[in-house]
Amino acid sequence: MYEYRVNIDNLSRQFIALACICFFLLITPNVYTYQSANPNLPQLASESEEAQVYDAQWFAEFSPVTAADMVRVIPGGQRIIQTPGNNEDASDLQSIRLLINGTIASSEESNLIDLLNEIPASKVARIVLVFQQDLSLIQSTSDPYIDIQLKQDSDSLQSAQTNWSLSFSKAKNHGISPGLRLSRTQTFSQSGLERDLRLTARIRPRDRYRLESINTFSPDMTLAEQESREIFRRGFRYQLGGSGAAEFDSDNRLRINLATLYEDTPETRYADRFEIERERTRLEKLDENFIRKQVNSSLEYRDDTFYDTQMRLLAAFEFNDSDETSDSFRLRDFVYNQTERRIVSDRSLLGSVAAQVTQDIDDDNRLRYLFNIEHQNLDSFLSRQDVDDNIFESLSDLNATQTQIEELRIEPDLRFRQRREQFRFGIELAWEFTKLTTVTDSGKTEKTNQFLKPTLNLETELDEQTNLRLRFTRSVNQLDFDDFRDTFTQLDDEIRRGNPDLKPEQEWVTSLQFVKRFTEKRGNIEVLGFYSRHRDKIERIAIEQESVVGNIGNATEWGLDADLSFQFNDKLITPLLELEYSWRKSSVVDPFLGISRQFSDQPRHTYQIGLQGNLPMVNAEFGVAYGAQSGAKRIEFDDQQHEFEDIGNLNLFIETRVSNDYQLTLSVNNLLNQTETRERQRYRGNIAGNVLREIELRQRISGRFLELTLDGRL
Repeated sequence: MYEYRVNIDNLSRQFIALACICFFLLITPNVYTYQSANPNLPQLASESEEAQVYDAQWFAEFSPVTAADMVRVIPGGQRIIQTPGNNEDASDLQSIRLLINGTIASSEESNLIDLLNEIPASKVARIVLVFQQDLSLIQSTSDPYIDIQLKQDSDSLQSAQTNWSLSFSKAKNHGISPGLRLSRTQTFSQSGLERDLRLTARIRPRDRYRLESINTFSPDMTLAEQESREIFRRGFRYQLGGSGAAEFDSDNRLRINLATLYEDTPETRYADRFEIERERTRLEKLDENFIRKQVNSSLEYRDDTFYDTQMRLLAAFEFNDSDETSDSFRLRDFVYNQTERRIVSDRSLLGSVAAQVTQDIDDDNRLRYLFNIEHQNLDSFLSRQDVDDNIFESLSDLNATQTQIEELRIEPDLRFRQRREQFRFGIELAWEFTKLTTVTDSGKTEKTNQFLKPTLNLETELDEQTNLRLRFTRSVNQLDFDDFRDTFTQLDDEIRRGNPDLKPEQEWVTSLQFVKRFTEKRGNIEVLGFYSRHRDKIERIAIEQESVVGNIGNATEWGLDADLSFQFNDKLITPLLELEYSWRKSSVVDPFLGISRQFSDQPRHTYQIGLQGNLPMVNAEFGVAYGAQSGAKRIEFDDQQHEFEDIGNLNLFIETRVSNDYQLTLSVNNLLNQTETRERQRYRGNIAGNVLREIELRQRISGRFLELTLDGRL
């Protein structure tokens, strides 16, 4: 491992020299020959792409009505368009995993199932599922993505469609809350060239309920305090969005996305605290109001004018503004008197421009140039103000902090891929430059980082359905702005201090992956094992007798990921089975105890089982997913925590199509009423002194969440 600033160690120089020699040896004999790319495969996939093409005829046995029906029956497709009701808090960037005719789908949707339900199955020519891709032009991810390729009409065609969705949700100890979504799509096609405009409006409830019990014990396990909390959240999320696309000719396409979001979510907590030693009961209340405003937009242009070269430009912009006010009250003389006010305000702005040029030298050689520049800043304000008998103290008595963070990141990237019979070779050389400026109450810090990030990919086909891939890469993890500033933890009612001196965490990763595809495109098995060496590992450290996020040195990690997707050839319900399992073993020297341990908050085992299928006798589809993980631990300066679950999380949905224009969906989340438990041991001073102060046992139950949705189109 190394950090590329001025000098590079000998091992790194040898690797870079070898990579450059291989690169020029491979490209030189073929630089003057070319052939057009396969038009049936999306061009955004990386050098190690692995695509599975599903033509419209493959879906005939499932009788799909919309594109959503088609994606659901593709092995692995459900991982991309999560089941209805399960992704209410999904990021808007999730839509990047869905492309339509090779361009990014509308960014105003956080639930991809809604967008796919608007596309009739009769308009879909094929669906391409691409694995092992890297959308570094847009975001760093190794997840698969789907490209919905629509049929092109040679005749003039103009169509308009209005889609609507009415939902009713029920959280525990809440009434029934309605939700509404409207969208209108206008499409015009002439001589095979298409233009479309789409507008969407949505109102979605944000009701949640949580019950907490907190028992505090003395070191001899004598019960010292009991507390129970009921937390009610009731609010709405409002979304407006629009997108438009235009094809100027068969080689040029432009898409513009614009989305806005407004969220107003009040929350009330009631706490009943009983101190056993004093035989005293305290009743407390916390009123919280969270308001968030967000605007994001993107512009994407694709040019395939030269038949051996593809160019793609992407510009993105995102603005976030959130304000959270919390007022604490304590019951005195049958009246709740205010005791504290907390204010958290965040404003962030993100802008990025990316360019990608792909040149297919011939059928077996591809060269890709990428350039990305990103600028973002965050202005954060946090204050905690004591109140005495509903009278606020003066501003001079406020416990307030303000943080400003600004980052500029520039990353050019060069990639080359070559195929020779059953062997594939890929090499990548990327350079990253970042400049980070942090302004806090204690002063201003400014630092720059430069990293060279090489990657080597080797792949061989053992047979037509079996692949083996070896990958060696260096990655640099992007810093989280929350680690630089003071933040308030809602769970523990504590302020966590930031650390402006953080350095990016670096990894050298070696991985080996085995992929076996079943015949008739019925699914696949993927097993990936990796070994990673970390430098400047980010964990909790002690600064001025307090735990903060910091770099603690070197660490190692081993991992295994196994995925199975299989579509049974059963004519009755055509069940699709999906299994996911991950195992992690890591080692880092704890800065407080000096012992080797697992990474903080990292479970050893995680798994999920999903099953879905059709019920043709009632014209319905169903899906069920169960997931669980082992416990995770964390050690800090003066405490250690262990979190675990009593049982896994079970979600299910059943969906029936009343007609081609109406669909009814019932989804149930947390069906088993999962209980989350955290055991926290607090110490007097440094945990290394082993002087136990108290033990806290906290349990959280969120209850079941039901949602009934009726979708239709006009």
